[in-house]
Amino acid sequence: MTVTTPPPPPNCRVPRLKGKTLSQAKTLLGRAHCKLGRVHKPRARKHHKLRKLIVASSSPGAGKVRATGTKVALTLKEAPKPKPKHKH
Repeated sequence: MTVTTPPPPPNCRVPRLKGKTLSQAKTLLGRAHCKLGRVHKPRARKHHKLRKLIVASSSPGAGKVRATGTKVALTLKEAPKPKPKHKH
């Protein structure tokens, strides 16, 4: 009788998340066999509403290979202001 062991689970390969929204980052982490860890958001200044938030960095960084299900911490920042359109 031959006993075959199942293949090892795929590793968590941290995807490039910089510039992505939190929703996009969650989707990419799931596809990469990683989990969302702690999320650091900027604080809004008094009487100012934060613009759309995007990923500034991740820990571990993009391209790192870890065990399946590793939690990836994200630091978010405000998306840059859209450039004004010039009228000709």
